[in-house]
Amino acid sequence: MAGALPAELRHELLTKYRCGLWFAEPTDQLIVTKFLQARGIRYREQTVVMPLIEMANHGGGASYDTDDGVGLRGYFPGEILVEYSLVDSYDYFLTYGFAAQRPVAFSLMVTGTIDSVPLKIDDQFAGDVSSELSWIPKIEKDAGNATLSFLMLGNRHYPRLPKGIFYRLMRDAGYAGFAESFDLIHHVNQLHFVNFLMAVDGIDLPIGRTLRAMAHYQLRAMSFCYGVREI
Repeated sequence: MAGALPAELRHELLTKYRCGLWFAEPTDQLIVTKFLQARGIRYREQTVVMPLIEMANHGGGASYDTDDGVGLRGYFPGEILVEYSLVDSYDYFLTYGFAAQRPVAFSLMVTGTIDSVPLKIDDQFAGDVSSELSWIPKIEKDAGNATLSFLMLGNRHYPRLPKGIFYRLMRDAGYAGFAESFDLIHHVNQLHFVNFLMAVDGIDLPIGRTLRAMAHYQLRAMSFCYGVREI
């Protein structure tokens, strides 16, 4: 489907909008890589490929059971469905190539400053949540630079949590002026997807509709960010 787009737009989606290798030239190696990536799962501290279980489609239903092997448990009145991951709509598209409405949104990889110190936001959320502590990223300070492993920007179930986490991390790290920094990171992410929607507006192809749905889902989840919960 990506190949049906004009070459210039595919290049923008690959580079400027960072929509993944779906928009690169489809070499045999790339096809194998994407095939395996969409069927991998973390099991006993390593990535393995799921046989048979990978045939279950994504949807509201079971979670993967990895206590002893990889399996699914539960009662399914219709099709067997499984929640692939707890990442956001953008990451679902990067990995699986479809648009899924998700309750959370995470930041893109961005760099900036906080309290005159260089700050980098990475995108290393593992996709596993055992408690609210799982939403808290690691912070590393090295040679005057600060790096967050990821940053949650919106959460439909806990809309006060994203700012609360960021504020706590910045306070503990000894920074000031972090309220505006969070707002700026949030703005940069919103603007990215607004501009993205403008770039794919009017593309009346299945891939165009998928891309627009993904961006709308991401912006919707991002909107669930208001107030601050002290943590």
